[in-house]
Amino acid sequence: MAFLDHADTALPGELTMRMVEAAKAGAMEALRNRAIGLKAQAKSAADGDIVTQGDQASQAVIFTLLPARGMIAGREEVIGFFGEETMHAGYQFPDNAEFRWCIDPVDGTKPYYNGEPFWSVSAALQKRTAEGRWESIAGVVYRATAEDRPDCLCGTVYWAEKGKGAYALDVISNHQVRLAAPVNIQPVAEFEIHPEVQSLQSQAYAAHAASLLEAKGIATAWRRSICHSVCEMLEGEKAAVIQGVAGPFDWDIAAISVIAKEAGVHASFEPALQVEGAWRYPAIMAWDKELFDSLKAISLTLPHNQGNQAVTR
Repeated sequence: MAFLDHADTALPGELTMRMVEAAKAGAMEALRNRAIGLKAQAKSAADGDIVTQGDQASQAVIFTLLPARGMIAGREEVIGFFGEETMHAGYQFPDNAEFRWCIDPVDGTKPYYNGEPFWSVSAALQKRTAEGRWESIAGVVYRATAEDRPDCLCGTVYWAEKGKGAYALDVISNHQVRLAAPVNIQPVAEFEIHPEVQSLQSQAYAAHAASLLEAKGIATAWRRSICHSVCEMLEGEKAAVIQGVAGPFDWDIAAISVIAKEAGVHASFEPALQVEGAWRYPAIMAWDKELFDSLKAISLTLPHNQGNQAVTR
């Protein structure tokens, strides 16, 4: 692992610890459902997304474990719940909630469904901004492994609280390290332009970014799960993770965005498209500042970044 070379005993706050336990429970529930057989349903004809009962069961477990109220900055606050999967009948997001849990019960449903280890479970605590957007103040990701079983997790929990650093906790050994820039970084970038946006601007962005990466000797790989990909980046296995015009949704990046930034990754998530109440965020993350600035400069030429106006599809 390409982390700082010393153990770190920093402890997450109470609500972050609740997310850690909820994410692990969600992962175990997803594994239990996969063990008895999954049925996949098409979620979006445009991008080929699928959903399984494992995604839904994981979210249901997480929902029961995260409290509807909690102490934040010395005050008891109402906390709403916002997840990728459809909420159960009767749930109403509290009108007075200035905070919310933002959940992705299985990020990387296709590899999860196929029995591959390239998936994760993520949870974030977010605060409503003055502009009405949501900002992550804490995040947790459980990264799955091939050794995981329904009754035993063997992966890594990544967690961060804004302004307090980012950490990786080995579930088996309980050994924790503070995340920082790896000494050796593999010259590989995870890269994707979402297929549902087949515009000239999207194609131009892909061509320019791919050319830039090639000129810097950085190979291109295709993203399987953004959380899993960024976890690989945190361990030095990737130099950058990029997604284009129609980037990941709120739930995809809510947790990993705060973890990456607290670890020292140069990152940008600018809301571009609004789809049925959820925002999509073109994502640019890189360890190298010069590479990040170059990729960002290409992104800023796109129409969605000229005023950041939401487009509803």
